[in-house]
Order: sequence, then structure tokens, then C-alpha cells
Amino acid sequence: MVARPLSKQTAEGIAPAADAARSAVARARSDNAAGWHAKARPALLMRELAGAVDQIVIDLWKASGIEGASLLAVGGYGRGELSPFSDIDLLILLDDTTSVAEIEGPLSGLVTGLWDSGLDAGHSLRTLADCAAQARADLTVATSLLEARMLVGDSATLAALQRVWRQTIDCHDFSEAKLLEMLKQLGSRSAAI
Repeated sequence: MVARPLSKQTAEGIAPAADAARSAVARARSDNAAGWHAKARPALLMRELAGAVDQIVIDLWKASGIEGASLLAVGGYGRGELSPFSDIDLLILLDDTTSVAEIEGPLSGLVTGLWDSGLDAGHSLRTLADCAAQARADLTVATSLLEARMLVGDSATLAALQRVWRQTIDCHDFSEAKLLEMLKQLGSRSAAI
């Protein structure tokens, strides 16, 4: 997808939300840093930071005016685990009746708002069929979809994604591939020592 330039209306609409998001990101990071300095439980701090970032991302999504799609957190962010200054991975899941062209402008506004707020955000724009094809072809995508969490949308959409995952991925093959991936990572770490 080639991003079209933001229309004046989209840019003006996202700017106030991006300003508010920038302040919210700074507060969330400051609060999170205070927790680390106080030696709070890391798992709790990661969940709290993910929750704060959830609200920021949801506010930017609403300000962007995207319709005909759902927004999901994936990967570690999808698990609700966010370390300080970690990137966030987002899946924009298109409805069956929505085309990429219909949301290009608002999506550009969302991406601009995320970057302007100080969040390092990666995103993918897919249909359910795209998710199935990508999951079959790439173990990392299959894993990130397994960890998907709905931010904006309905539970039926998430259930459909989970159903597609189960229909697409052989759990035995997936488990073996993840084990092999882990063993390779351990082997390369051992060689580095």
C-alpha cells in the first residue's frame, strides 16, 4: 500500500489527538519509570504500561475516523506485556466489505498520530484471508496472530481470526517449529558466549 498524503481535514483532525497522545505517552512512561525505580513487580509494570498505551492508541484510532476495520494488538503487546520504550505491533483487520483504498487517508492519519505521540508502532493491514496466507508462510506472523488482542472492534471479529488461525495452522507442526526456533536461538546464544 502506498500511503496517500494526508488531506487537510485528516491532518487537522489528528493533530489535537496526537498532541494529547504525546502528553499521555510521556506521563505513562514517567509513571512506569517510577515503578521500575521503586522496584515494583515487572509483570505488573508491563501490564500497566500496556493498558496506558491501549487507551492512547484507541483515542488515536477514534480521532483518525477509520471505519470498516478492527484494531488488534499483536505480539508481546497483544499479550499485554510492554517493556519501557518497546515498540507496539498493531493489526488493522479489514471487514469483508471495506477496501484498502477506503481507509488509506484515515490510516495515514493514525500512523502519523502514533509516530507524533512518540510510540514506535508497526502495523499490518490485512483481511482474514490475508492473515491465513501470511500465517501459513511465516512462523512469526502465526505466533503474533495467536497472541492477538482486540483494542477496537467486536468479539466476533476476534473469534473469526482465532477460528481462521485454528483452521490454518496445524498445532503439532506449529509447536515443533517453535521448539526448533527456540533451540536455534539457544544454540546461537551459547556460541556467542
